[in-house]
Amino acid sequence: MLSFKNHLLLNNIRNLNESSMWLKTVIGGIVIKIRSLDTQIQVSDDANEQNRLLSQQNKLLGYISGLGIAFSSDNKQFISYMKSIGRRK
Repeated sequence: MLSFKNHLLLNNIRNLNESSMWLKTVIGGIVIKIRSLDTQIQVSDDANEQNRLLSQQNKLLGYISGLGIAFSSDNKQFISYMKSIGRRK
């Protein structure tokens, strides 16, 4: 029979593995988008267009930072908030 402490530890590991796959997928997609924006910034000659692209890139970098904070603190409310931000356009 598992002790309560071991039961909680086992549940935390299961939850981490489930959210870990989601997190890897989301971060991978964001990194691809950031690289695409970087290429567009380098190709563009228009300063206004570069600023707009930099703004988008910074927003994605901020989202990655927020996800890092949410998962390192294990705050379920903040994690769901970050997920809802990611669904918005």
